Amino acid sequence: MKISVKSNMPCDIQPEKAVFTPRVELLRFVMKLDFTFDANGDEYILFPASVYDGNRFAMLDKKVFAPEDMFPDMPLTVFPTAPHLNRDGSGDIRIKTGNVSVPCCGVFSRSRKKAFLVFTTQGIENGLGNAEKGQNNFGMSYTKGCFTIFYPGTGDFTFPVGSRVEIPYKLLEFDCESITAFYRVFFENRKIMEMPCERPLAPDWNEIFSVQEDKYNRMNWYENLGCYGCSILGGDPRCWQPGWTGGAISSYPLLKLGGRETKERAIKTLEFLFKTQRKSGFFTSMIKNDDSSHDDFFGYKSDAKQHVHLIRKSADVLYYLFKHFLLMQEVPPSFEEGTKKLADAFVKLWDTYGQFGQFVDSNTGKLLAGNSASGGIAPAGLAAAYRYFQNTDYLRVAEASARMMYERDICAGVTGGGPGDAIQSPDSESAFALLESYVALYEETKNPDYLKMAQDTAHLCSSWVVAYNFRFPSKSEFARLGIRSVGTVFANVKNKHSAPGICTYSGECLRRLWKYTGDALYMELLKDIYLAIPQCMSTEERPVYNHSVQPPTASPPGFACERVNTSDWEGYGMVGNIWGLSTWPEVSLMLTIAEIV
Repeated sequence: MKISVKSNMPCDIQPEKAVFTPRVELLRFVMKLDFTFDANGDEYILFPASVYDGNRFAMLDKKVFAPEDMFPDMPLTVFPTAPHLNRDGSGDIRIKTGNVSVPCCGVFSRSRKKAFLVFTTQGIENGLGNAEKGQNNFGMSYTKGCFTIFYPGTGDFTFPVGSRVEIPYKLLEFDCESITAFYRVFFENRKIMEMPCERPLAPDWNEIFSVQEDKYNRMNWYENLGCYGCSILGGDPRCWQPGWTGGAISSYPLLKLGGRETKERAIKTLEFLFKTQRKSGFFTSMIKNDDSSHDDFFGYKSDAKQHVHLIRKSADVLYYLFKHFLLMQEVPPSFEEGTKKLADAFVKLWDTYGQFGQFVDSNTGKLLAGNSASGGIAPAGLAAAYRYFQNTDYLRVAEASARMMYERDICAGVTGGGPGDAIQSPDSESAFALLESYVALYEETKNPDYLKMAQDTAHLCSSWVVAYNFRFPSKSEFARLGIRSVGTVFANVKNKHSAPGICTYSGECLRRLWKYTGDALYMELLKDIYLAIPQCMSTEERPVYNHSVQPPTASPPGFACERVNTSDWEGYGMVGNIWGLSTWPEVSLMLTIAEIV
């Protein structure tokens, strides 16, 4: 699989850059640098945080699943809006550098056991185009047997005689036995272009938590329900959801670090949680502030006989319940009974279907939509349940399910199904959940297999984490504030933005992985992630302005929007700007303070 490098015009192609110097004026022109090879169609294609295995999956042209779209042995299914190749490897992918965590394309040939990675930079800092519209960024494309870096990334330019354009790159070619070996090389080289990657300075963590605690007690406490709720839009609480976006997760750091009233409310949140437990052992998916319950069809008019539940929500709850218990002097018997019922529900689901799937009927426990890593955190929760209850069935299922998802998902280089609003698109949330599970199983069993699985999963996780500081448009909010994008995390390939933190974990398992392996790169990745979060939180002294309205308005203290827009997926005007949202990064921030700093 020999790689040849060529351009669409005469240029000086050097080992690490191509220099274009037009001798005649080029009208409406795009400069291209092609990396070509003899493809046979079996190649795994990576654009970090945007394309995994070429995104060659089943497509569903709907915003959400409908009942007729779901079945237990369904193939991995994604939105057609994600850049993708056809199932046979034909077609083409065309993106801009702002759409990826690392400006890079990777190719792994399964049959030839060869791979290459081509890295470049965001673009040209002082180019010919309109920097406010991202025209100086590079574009990247792939079609069978050819990866291209092109400039400009948007539209075309007139290149005057004597102008000079440099496209920097680094090409790594290597023998490669597997997807996991491929990702190890990526992990070790994700900062190879030496772009600016300075982290934000650490804040006063106590002050940050104080702002969040005050905000949660003022704005996220549902007096009528008796629980801490989730995200806020336009100043109004949206709903309660267990797991995923923060329900029965935010209560853990609030219980650990909060004042007396906060601790009491955290316990009341768990009391409310168990009131929503269904007959199957799983939980009600969503409860609005008016006490109306909803399923996870996200607005689809569903059959009332089905109670569609994102399995990730109950899996998160199982995992975090034991974190709560460790902080409590005495765990109420009703909490223990409900937790055991939940763990038993996961055992039954596994023993019946050999998987956790993505969506289940929360009343019956019936699997509705399968074949995803949505329940990636469940093995960690079951391992904790084994330690607490000493039921060997819990450890049996934790180990069996973790091994299955490693072989099916991690070894394939694709995890999906974590976020409930992205169908089964490849995502970071399920990957980081699996990482926590493998570290937890290694700690429980001391089996070195799980340490290897954890390392392989961490390398895949790293592909979702921004490795450099993006140059935001000079008039954007993030440019005004000096926001650094390094360490922000893309959630999935449907939502084309990174975010402050992992949804919704602290990532502390990376520190334990560093402790067990001695590999400092894991700790470097963790520091990138957790130091990126607080800079995105609005405070009285340093408000973050909402640019989705005119004139822009200051977000209330404690608000942290999930948007770190390096791409123009919401329009050029939103690159480096936010919506006026209070979202799950606030929970990740509190988890960081409770578990890391």
